Amino acid sequence: ARYFKVTIATFSNMHVFLDSDELDNLDNICDVVRTRSQNVVVLLTAETLRRMWCAAEITTAIKNKVHIILVECGDYVAMDEEIWNEMEQLWDAKEKHALAVQGISMQDVQKAYWHLSTVGTLRFDRFGTIEQQNLVVKNVVEHCSSGNNRKWRSDERYDVNAKQLSE
Repeated sequence: ARYFKVTIATFSNMHVFLDSDELDNLDNICDVVRTRSQNVVVLLTAETLRRMWCAAEITTAIKNKVHIILVECGDYVAMDEEIWNEMEQLWDAKEKHALAVQGISMQDVQKAYWHLSTVGTLRFDRFGTIEQQNLVVKNVVEHCSSGNNRKWRSDERYDVNAKQLSE
C-alpha cells in the first residue's frame, strides 16, 4: 500500500489517503471515504475481504457511489461460496457493532462484496519488475482520473487486458 501511495505521488498531483496512516483514528475512516474521497483503490490480498475495516471502507464507498479501482495482488483469492457462507462468522459481535455504528450491516457488506465480483481488476505482481509495477500504478492513476470526470454507475465494468499491463 505504501508503494502505491508513494508511486501515485510521482505520477500525479492527487492527494492519497492511506488508511494504515490513520490507525489511531479508525472511526473516521468511513467518514473520509464518504465525504472526502473521489476514488477508493482496493488492494486485494488474501486477507483484504476478511478484515473488518476493509469491509467498512469498501461498503462505504459502494453505498456512497465512490469510484472503486480494484488491484489484485498475487495471493488474492476471489470470493467463493465457502467464503460467502462464512461471512457471518468473520467478525465477532464487537466488530459487527463497530460496523453498525458506521451504518453498515452484514447485508450491506454482502451486497458490496457481490458488487466487487462484477468489477474488473488490475493485476499487480509484487515480484514483477519496477517497470511492470509502475505501469499498473499508472493505470490506477488513469482510472482515478477518468472516474473523477463521470458519474459512477453500479453496473459499470472496467476490464483491463493483462497483456496491456505487461507491455
